Amino acid sequence: MKSWKKYLALLLALVLALGLTACGSGTVDDGDDGNDVPDDGGSNSSFSGGQILSDEDFETDVSVWQGDDGGQLLLDLPNGCYTYRTWYGRVGTGSLYHDNDGDLVLEYGDLSGENDYYLIQEGSGFRPFHLNGEEGGEWGELNGLYFGPAQGEMPEYDASMLDGVWQNALGYSLAFDTQRMRAIECDINDTMGSGALYDKADGRGIFMGGAEILYPCVSADGNSLVLMPDGGAARDLDSRSTGVFYRNGDAASYADLANAAYEASDGRIWYYDGVSYFAVPAGYTLDEDGLARDEDGKLFTGDWSGERYDPAAVWGANWVEENWGGNG
Repeated sequence: MKSWKKYLALLLALVLALGLTACGSGTVDDGDDGNDVPDDGGSNSSFSGGQILSDEDFETDVSVWQGDDGGQLLLDLPNGCYTYRTWYGRVGTGSLYHDNDGDLVLEYGDLSGENDYYLIQEGSGFRPFHLNGEEGGEWGELNGLYFGPAQGEMPEYDASMLDGVWQNALGYSLAFDTQRMRAIECDINDTMGSGALYDKADGRGIFMGGAEILYPCVSADGNSLVLMPDGGAARDLDSRSTGVFYRNGDAASYADLANAAYEASDGRIWYYDGVSYFAVPAGYTLDEDGLARDEDGKLFTGDWSGERYDPAAVWGANWVEENWGGNG
Protein backbone atom coordinates (compact mmCIF):
# COMPACT_ATOMS: atom_id res chain seq x y z
CA MET A 1 0.00 0.00 0.00
CA LYS A 2 2.71 2.51 0.99
CA SER A 3 4.80 1.79 -2.12
CA TRP A 4 2.07 2.54 -4.63
CA LYS A 5 1.05 5.58 -2.65
CA LYS A 6 4.57 6.94 -3.14
CA TYR A 7 4.24 6.30 -6.85
CA LEU A 8 0.92 8.08 -6.94
CA ALA A 9 2.55 10.97 -5.10
CA LEU A 10 4.82 11.63 -8.06
CA LEU A 11 1.82 11.92 -10.34
CA LEU A 12 -0.10 14.14 -8.01
CA ALA A 13 2.81 16.51 -7.55
CA LEU A 14 2.24 17.67 -11.11
CA VAL A 15 -1.42 18.55 -10.64
CA LEU A 16 -2.20 19.12 -6.98
CA ALA A 17 -1.40 22.19 -4.88
CA LEU A 18 -1.89 21.98 -1.15
CA GLY A 19 -3.54 24.81 0.76
CA LEU A 20 -5.07 25.16 4.19
CA THR A 21 -8.71 24.17 4.18
CA ALA A 22 -11.78 25.95 5.34
CA CYS A 23 -15.33 24.97 4.72
CA GLY A 24 -18.91 25.91 4.10
CA SER A 25 -21.29 23.05 4.65
CA GLY A 26 -18.26 20.81 5.25
CA THR A 27 -14.89 21.53 6.81
CA VAL A 28 -11.48 19.90 6.75
CA ASP A 29 -9.16 20.31 9.71
CA ASP A 30 -5.70 21.73 9.07
CA GLY A 31 -3.56 20.81 12.12
CA ASP A 32 -1.69 23.58 13.98
CA ASP A 33 -4.65 24.76 16.04
CA GLY A 34 -6.62 21.58 15.73
CA ASN A 35 -7.80 22.65 12.28
CA ASP A 36 -4.65 22.07 10.19
CA VAL A 37 -3.81 19.02 8.14
CA PRO A 38 -0.13 18.09 8.64
CA ASP A 39 2.00 18.71 5.56
CA ASP A 40 4.06 15.57 6.07
CA GLY A 41 4.87 13.03 8.70
CA GLY A 42 1.52 13.18 10.47
CA SER A 43 -0.75 10.27 11.16
CA ASN A 44 -2.09 10.57 7.62
CA SER A 45 -0.41 9.53 4.41
CA SER A 46 0.87 12.37 2.23
CA PHE A 47 1.14 12.61 -1.55
CA SER A 48 3.99 15.03 -2.16
CA GLY A 49 2.14 17.70 -0.20
CA GLY A 50 -1.29 16.51 -1.31
CA GLN A 51 -2.82 15.12 1.86
CA ILE A 52 -4.88 11.94 1.75
CA LEU A 53 -7.84 12.76 3.95
CA SER A 54 -9.18 10.63 6.79
CA ASP A 55 -12.24 11.02 9.01
CA GLU A 56 -10.29 13.13 11.50
CA ASP A 57 -9.63 15.78 8.85
CA PHE A 58 -13.32 16.70 8.62
CA GLU A 59 -14.80 18.95 11.29
CA THR A 60 -18.31 17.61 10.76
CA ASP A 61 -19.48 14.02 10.39
CA VAL A 62 -21.82 14.90 7.52
CA SER A 63 -20.68 17.50 5.00
CA VAL A 64 -21.69 18.72 1.53
CA TRP A 65 -19.15 19.65 -1.14
CA GLN A 66 -19.61 21.46 -4.44
CA GLY A 67 -17.91 20.15 -7.58
CA ASP A 68 -16.37 22.67 -9.94
CA ASP A 69 -18.60 21.20 -12.66
CA GLY A 70 -21.77 21.94 -10.65
CA GLY A 71 -22.22 18.53 -9.03
CA GLN A 72 -22.55 17.93 -5.29
CA LEU A 73 -21.08 15.30 -2.98
CA LEU A 74 -22.44 14.54 0.49
CA LEU A 75 -20.11 12.60 2.79
CA ASP A 76 -21.76 10.72 5.67
CA LEU A 77 -18.82 9.47 7.74
CA PRO A 78 -20.71 7.77 10.61
CA ASN A 79 -22.71 5.64 8.18
CA GLY A 80 -19.81 4.99 5.82
CA CYS A 81 -21.61 6.24 2.73
CA TYR A 82 -21.94 9.16 0.35
CA THR A 83 -24.45 10.62 -2.08
CA TYR A 84 -23.28 12.06 -5.39
CA ARG A 85 -25.50 14.33 -7.49
CA THR A 86 -24.05 15.18 -10.89
CA TRP A 87 -24.54 18.60 -12.42
CA TYR A 88 -27.24 17.16 -14.68
CA GLY A 89 -29.19 15.46 -11.89
CA ARG A 90 -28.12 11.84 -11.78
CA VAL A 91 -28.10 10.80 -8.10
CA GLY A 92 -26.49 7.75 -6.55
CA THR A 93 -25.18 6.48 -3.25
CA GLY A 94 -22.01 4.53 -2.56
CA SER A 95 -19.70 3.35 0.19
CA LEU A 96 -16.85 4.92 2.14
CA TYR A 97 -14.29 2.72 3.86
CA HIS A 98 -10.80 2.95 5.37
CA ASP A 99 -7.61 1.38 4.09
CA ASN A 100 -4.97 -0.19 6.33
CA ASP A 101 -3.51 3.25 7.09
CA GLY A 102 -6.87 4.65 8.18
CA ASP A 103 -7.21 6.82 5.09
CA LEU A 104 -10.67 7.44 3.72
CA VAL A 105 -11.54 5.66 0.46
CA LEU A 106 -14.59 6.35 -1.70
CA GLU A 107 -15.95 3.57 -3.89
CA TYR A 108 -17.31 4.82 -7.20
CA GLY A 109 -18.06 2.78 -10.32
CA ASP A 110 -16.78 4.98 -13.11
CA LEU A 111 -16.67 4.03 -16.77
CA SER A 112 -13.17 2.58 -16.55
CA GLY A 113 -14.30 -0.01 -14.01
CA GLU A 114 -11.97 1.34 -11.31
CA ASN A 115 -13.81 2.11 -8.13
CA ASP A 116 -11.48 3.10 -5.25
CA TYR A 117 -10.72 6.80 -4.82
CA TYR A 118 -8.65 8.64 -2.24
CA LEU A 119 -9.70 12.18 -1.35
CA ILE A 120 -6.64 14.37 -1.88
CA GLN A 121 -6.65 17.76 -0.18
CA GLU A 122 -6.26 20.78 -2.39
CA GLY A 123 -6.88 24.37 -1.42
CA SER A 124 -10.13 24.61 0.50
CA GLY A 125 -11.35 21.22 -0.68
CA PHE A 126 -10.20 17.99 -2.26
CA ARG A 127 -10.07 15.90 -5.42
CA PRO A 128 -11.05 12.22 -5.62
CA PHE A 129 -8.12 10.49 -7.30
CA HIS A 130 -7.52 6.98 -8.57
CA LEU A 131 -4.16 5.73 -9.79
CA ASN A 132 -5.65 4.00 -12.83
CA GLY A 133 -8.77 6.11 -13.27
CA GLU A 134 -9.73 8.13 -16.31
CA GLU A 135 -9.66 11.91 -16.21
CA GLY A 136 -12.84 13.42 -14.82
CA GLY A 137 -15.21 13.93 -17.73
CA GLU A 138 -17.86 16.52 -18.44
CA TRP A 139 -20.65 14.09 -17.59
CA GLY A 140 -19.91 13.64 -13.91
CA GLU A 141 -16.98 11.25 -13.65
CA LEU A 142 -15.18 11.77 -10.36
CA ASN A 143 -11.48 11.28 -11.02
CA GLY A 144 -9.62 14.55 -10.58
CA LEU A 145 -12.80 16.63 -10.15
CA TYR A 146 -12.33 19.40 -7.59
CA PHE A 147 -14.81 19.71 -4.70
CA GLY A 148 -14.92 22.79 -2.48
CA PRO A 149 -17.20 23.82 0.38
CA ALA A 150 -20.82 23.91 -0.71
CA GLN A 151 -22.77 27.13 -0.33
CA GLY A 152 -26.15 25.44 0.10
CA GLU A 153 -27.87 22.19 0.91
CA MET A 154 -28.01 19.24 -1.46
CA PRO A 155 -31.60 18.63 -2.61
CA GLU A 156 -33.11 15.73 -0.71
CA TYR A 157 -33.38 12.53 -2.69
CA ASP A 158 -34.83 9.11 -2.07
CA ALA A 159 -35.12 6.37 -4.68
CA SER A 160 -38.85 6.13 -3.95
CA MET A 161 -39.23 9.50 -5.71
CA LEU A 162 -39.13 7.45 -8.93
CA ASP A 163 -42.15 5.33 -7.99
CA GLY A 164 -45.29 5.84 -10.03
CA VAL A 165 -46.30 6.50 -13.63
CA TRP A 166 -44.57 9.03 -15.89
CA GLN A 167 -45.29 10.21 -19.41
CA ASN A 168 -43.65 12.52 -21.96
CA ALA A 169 -45.24 14.66 -24.67
CA LEU A 170 -44.99 11.80 -27.20
CA GLY A 171 -47.17 9.59 -25.01
CA TYR A 172 -44.27 7.34 -24.02
CA SER A 173 -45.19 6.02 -20.58
CA LEU A 174 -43.02 4.64 -17.81
CA ALA A 175 -43.89 3.00 -14.51
CA PHE A 176 -41.25 2.50 -11.82
CA ASP A 177 -41.35 0.44 -8.64
CA THR A 178 -38.13 0.73 -6.65
CA GLN A 179 -39.21 -1.96 -4.18
CA ARG A 180 -39.62 -4.49 -6.94
CA MET A 181 -36.79 -2.81 -8.90
CA ARG A 182 -38.88 -3.12 -12.04
CA ALA A 183 -39.90 -0.80 -14.85
CA ILE A 184 -42.70 -0.88 -17.43
CA GLU A 185 -42.53 0.95 -20.74
CA CYS A 186 -45.41 1.44 -23.16
CA ASP A 187 -46.01 3.61 -26.21
CA ILE A 188 -48.86 4.92 -28.33
CA ASN A 189 -48.11 2.26 -30.94
CA ASP A 190 -49.59 -0.28 -28.49
CA THR A 191 -46.31 -1.85 -27.47
CA MET A 192 -45.45 -2.68 -23.89
CA GLY A 193 -42.52 -4.27 -22.10
CA SER A 194 -41.17 -4.65 -18.60
CA GLY A 195 -37.68 -5.11 -17.26
CA ALA A 196 -35.39 -4.73 -14.31
CA LEU A 197 -34.11 -1.57 -12.69
CA TYR A 198 -30.52 -1.74 -11.51
CA ASP A 199 -28.53 -0.06 -8.79
CA LYS A 200 -24.95 -1.14 -8.18
CA ALA A 201 -24.72 1.14 -5.11
CA ASP A 202 -21.59 2.57 -6.74
CA GLY A 203 -22.54 6.25 -6.63
CA ARG A 204 -24.12 6.27 -10.08
CA GLY A 205 -27.71 5.55 -9.09
CA ILE A 206 -30.63 3.60 -10.49
CA PHE A 207 -30.60 2.86 -14.21
CA MET A 208 -32.54 1.08 -16.92
CA GLY A 209 -30.79 -1.45 -19.14
CA GLY A 210 -31.45 -2.41 -22.74
CA ALA A 211 -30.37 -0.82 -26.00
CA GLU A 212 -29.45 2.29 -23.99
CA ILE A 213 -28.24 2.59 -20.41
CA LEU A 214 -30.51 5.33 -19.06
CA TYR A 215 -30.51 7.07 -15.68
CA PRO A 216 -33.79 8.69 -14.53
CA CYS A 217 -32.84 12.18 -13.31
CA VAL A 218 -35.63 13.51 -11.10
CA SER A 219 -36.34 17.20 -10.52
CA ALA A 220 -35.91 18.59 -7.01
CA ASP A 221 -39.69 18.66 -6.47
CA GLY A 222 -40.01 15.01 -7.53
CA ASN A 223 -42.64 15.63 -10.19
CA SER A 224 -40.64 15.50 -13.42
CA LEU A 225 -37.65 13.66 -14.85
CA VAL A 226 -35.49 13.13 -17.89
CA LEU A 227 -33.64 9.99 -18.96
CA MET A 228 -29.92 10.63 -19.33
CA PRO A 229 -27.68 8.16 -21.18
CA ASP A 230 -24.58 6.72 -19.57
CA GLY A 231 -21.35 8.67 -19.82
CA GLY A 232 -22.70 11.54 -21.89
CA ALA A 233 -23.67 9.44 -24.89
CA ALA A 234 -26.18 10.86 -27.36
CA ARG A 235 -29.69 9.46 -27.26
CA ASP A 236 -30.72 6.85 -29.80
CA LEU A 237 -32.16 8.77 -32.76
CA ASP A 238 -35.11 6.34 -32.94
CA SER A 239 -35.99 6.64 -29.27
CA ARG A 240 -39.32 8.10 -28.20
CA SER A 241 -38.38 8.28 -24.52
CA THR A 242 -36.83 11.74 -24.86
CA GLY A 243 -37.79 15.07 -23.37
CA VAL A 244 -39.32 15.67 -19.96
CA PHE A 245 -41.56 13.11 -18.27
CA TYR A 246 -44.17 14.36 -15.81
CA ARG A 247 -45.83 12.41 -13.07
CA ASN A 248 -48.98 10.84 -14.57
CA GLY A 249 -48.30 12.89 -17.70
CA ASP A 250 -49.72 15.95 -15.96
CA ALA A 251 -47.52 18.69 -17.41
CA ALA A 252 -50.20 21.30 -16.68
CA SER A 253 -49.82 20.74 -12.92
CA TYR A 254 -46.05 20.47 -12.73
CA ALA A 255 -44.79 22.90 -15.39
CA ASP A 256 -45.50 26.36 -16.73
CA LEU A 257 -45.02 25.67 -20.41
CA ALA A 258 -46.04 29.19 -21.42
CA ASN A 259 -42.68 30.28 -20.03
CA ALA A 260 -40.66 27.29 -21.28
CA ALA A 261 -37.38 28.04 -23.04
CA TYR A 262 -33.98 26.62 -23.93
CA GLU A 263 -30.74 28.19 -22.75
CA ALA A 264 -27.10 27.61 -23.64
CA SER A 265 -24.42 28.15 -21.01
CA ASP A 266 -20.76 27.07 -20.86
CA GLY A 267 -21.23 24.60 -23.67
CA ARG A 268 -24.31 23.01 -22.08
CA ILE A 269 -27.91 23.19 -23.24
CA TRP A 270 -30.64 23.53 -20.63
CA TYR A 271 -34.39 23.26 -20.94
CA TYR A 272 -36.52 25.31 -18.54
CA ASP A 273 -40.17 24.24 -18.33
CA GLY A 274 -41.22 27.28 -16.32
CA VAL A 275 -40.59 25.46 -13.03
CA SER A 276 -37.44 23.31 -13.27
CA TYR A 277 -34.24 23.21 -15.30
CA PHE A 278 -33.20 20.04 -17.14
CA ALA A 279 -29.90 19.29 -18.82
CA VAL A 280 -30.35 18.34 -22.48
CA PRO A 281 -28.38 15.20 -23.40
CA ALA A 282 -25.49 15.25 -25.84
CA GLY A 283 -26.40 15.13 -29.53
CA TYR A 284 -28.72 18.15 -29.53
CA THR A 285 -28.01 21.63 -30.87
CA LEU A 286 -29.89 24.90 -30.50
CA ASP A 287 -31.32 26.11 -33.79
CA GLU A 288 -31.95 29.72 -34.77
CA ASP A 289 -35.54 29.42 -33.51
CA GLY A 290 -34.19 28.70 -30.02
CA LEU A 291 -35.29 25.05 -29.96
CA ALA A 292 -33.06 22.01 -29.36
CA ARG A 293 -33.05 19.36 -32.08
CA ASP A 294 -31.07 16.21 -32.74
CA GLU A 295 -29.28 15.53 -36.02
CA ASP A 296 -32.52 14.20 -37.53
CA GLY A 297 -34.28 17.46 -36.68
CA LYS A 298 -36.43 16.01 -33.89
CA LEU A 299 -37.15 18.24 -30.91
CA PHE A 300 -35.93 17.30 -27.46
CA THR A 301 -39.37 18.25 -26.12
CA GLY A 302 -42.63 17.49 -27.87
CA ASP A 303 -45.99 19.20 -28.11
CA TRP A 304 -48.26 18.93 -25.07
CA SER A 305 -51.25 20.64 -26.68
CA GLY A 306 -52.89 17.47 -27.99
CA GLU A 307 -54.95 14.85 -26.20
CA ARG A 308 -52.91 12.85 -23.71
CA TYR A 309 -52.38 9.15 -24.41
CA ASP A 310 -54.01 6.94 -21.76
CA PRO A 311 -52.41 3.49 -21.44
CA ALA A 312 -55.41 2.26 -19.44
CA ALA A 313 -57.62 2.73 -22.50
CA VAL A 314 -55.52 0.13 -24.32
CA TRP A 315 -54.24 -2.15 -21.58
CA GLY A 316 -56.96 -1.88 -18.97
CA ALA A 317 -57.28 -0.05 -15.67
CA ASN A 318 -54.77 -2.37 -13.97
CA TRP A 319 -52.15 -2.09 -16.69
CA VAL A 320 -49.40 -1.29 -14.20
CA GLU A 321 -50.04 -3.93 -11.53
CA GLU A 322 -50.58 -6.66 -14.10
CA ASN A 323 -47.41 -6.10 -16.10
CA TRP A 324 -44.44 -5.80 -13.74
CA GLY A 325 -43.08 -9.16 -14.85
CA GLY A 326 -40.07 -10.75 -13.17
CA ASN A 327 -40.85 -12.13 -9.72
CA GLY A 328 -43.20 -9.26 -8.87
